[in-house]
Amino acid sequence: MDDKLLVNLIQGANRISVSRSTLYKLIQSGQIRPIRIGRSVRISVEELDRFVEQLQREQAEMDGER
Repeated sequence: MDDKLLVNLIQGANRISVSRSTLYKLIQSGQIRPIRIGRSVRISVEELDRFVEQLQREQAEMDGER
């Protein structure tokens, strides 16, 4: 992706390779924090990176328990 700080929901879903509805569920559950600008909903690229890194840490912890 380019040097954008914020992406829309479709771009965010594409960035982490999930469907738009999955991204909505992640937002509703509080796992991803959106940014609202007026009526627009955006997600920071940094937030998406944080989410993926968290998943990687959790996976590594689970793999270490086996």
